[in-house]
Amino acid sequence: KSWERLQENIWVCPHHGMEYWLVLQNFYEGLTPMSKGHVDAAAGGAFLSLTIENATTLIEKMVAN
Repeated sequence: KSWERLQENIWVCPHHGMEYWLVLQNFYEGLTPMSKGHVDAAAGGAFLSLTIENATTLIEKMVAN
């Protein structure tokens, strides 16, 4: 749900000035430790080591399921 809220906020304010990698990093850092573990496991290692495209795809897949 937090990813969906973040996407809504970005859509409302598309000129927020933040690079997308920073948006992804802030999203990840805002997760609970358990959620970070799930995301890292789904990433096959460290989520923050993924490319922006792969990280976004992973989160989108997780949201869809």
